[in-house]
Amino acid sequence: MALLVIAVIPTVESMNRGVWFNLALGAAIVALRMTLIGKVWILGVLGLAGAIGLGLVLVTPLSTTVMARLDNPHSDDGRGFATSTAMEAIGESPILGFGSTRKAIGSGDSIAVGPTHDCPRCGGRTLGGNGQLWQVLFAHGLAGAVTYIGFFVLFCGDFAATTRPSESLVRL
Repeated sequence: MALLVIAVIPTVESMNRGVWFNLALGAAIVALRMTLIGKVWILGVLGLAGAIGLGLVLVTPLSTTVMARLDNPHSDDGRGFATSTAMEAIGESPILGFGSTRKAIGSGDSIAVGPTHDCPRCGGRTLGGNGQLWQVLFAHGLAGAVTYIGFFVLFCGDFAATTRPSESLVRL
């Protein structure tokens, strides 16, 4: 438990909103699964853990980090450019993809490749690197994406059908 409390610091300092969102989503899924098997007490435990975590963030300098990150979404434009460029490129090899990620030619701010004094964030954005699904689509095309999503659909369907999560894992 002490390590979980200490882990709040690097998690918040990372300024990674995706990590923040996924931790909350993971807690919600755990709460739902535990509630479905009759362990309603987990809702209280997760609520208490969330309150303690939020309290730690609010009473420490971490609140400044959180507010600064939410007020300055510095990476949204670059990520949007990389995602839209990758989606356009998928049309060039839609079935099997490109085999890996690629560097974009230019950026959303400049046609120049690579950073310059005037534009240190310009050029060289990675295409197909903005998340697992985007990477699968870009690197392995529709064939890879269907297979990838299909695995999770089959696994989650099987997982939801069991009352004991360990049974589903054993059958894998």
